[in-house]
Amino acid sequence: MFSHSNAKSVFDCARNVPDEVIDLVRFNNGIIMVTFVPEHVTTRRSEATMDMVLNHLFYIAGQIGWDHVGLGSDFDGIECVIPGLEDVKYYPRLLQSILDCGATEEQLAKVAGENILRVWRGVEEVRDQMKTEGVQPVEDVWEDRT
Repeated sequence: MFSHSNAKSVFDCARNVPDEVIDLVRFNNGIIMVTFVPEHVTTRRSEATMDMVLNHLFYIAGQIGWDHVGLGSDFDGIECVIPGLEDVKYYPRLLQSILDCGATEEQLAKVAGENILRVWRGVEEVRDQMKTEGVQPVEDVWEDRT
């Protein structure tokens, strides 16, 4: 799971995901949660737009399908916001924009929550299997970890 990342091919930023890694997300049934961090869509954060975010969303969906993309806003971790994406009250506008750009209702439902719920169910299945097998969590403290 990439919880707050975009597509490196759309905008080259260290936190964005390169195409060769995006391609692998489909094979592990994972998800890339497109973030609204202005610095992840443009070099000039004052110029960031919702359309730039949508470009990342549609690029990723085009690469690996609508089953592997979601929304990872990062509202609690950003200093400035993209106009029209200031907080969750703007989600209806964002979701309508996704439809207006050509997504179907089914694709939108996946992006809006179904995909992340599927991924978390998979995580829970792995947890349960590991518990059944007696796998113990690693809780080592790493000295001098920075």
